[in-house]
Amino acid sequence: MSKLDENISQKRTETKKLINASIFTLILLIGGIILFSVGPIEYEMKESRILNSFNGIAIILFLAFLFMLGVVFEKFITHAKKFKIEILERE
Repeated sequence: MSKLDENISQKRTETKKLINASIFTLILLIGGIILFSVGPIEYEMKESRILNSFNGIAIILFLAFLFMLGVVFEKFITHAKKFKIEILERE
């Protein structure tokens, strides 16, 4: 019975990690969108350094979003494969 409890606990932690990574990915996407939308507003100012810094940060956030999207996708595939293997073992 304790092995079953360990297995359930491990699945819960994996699911929590997947959910946390998904939330972080969404935060990165929302931050990038906000910075891209703020960029054109700052364009009217004479100093274009502000615009360049906003766009640079937004591009970095977008690249981090793509990386985290890959991580979440990979974790999701691994999680699904483990679940499928366990179902096949039970049958």
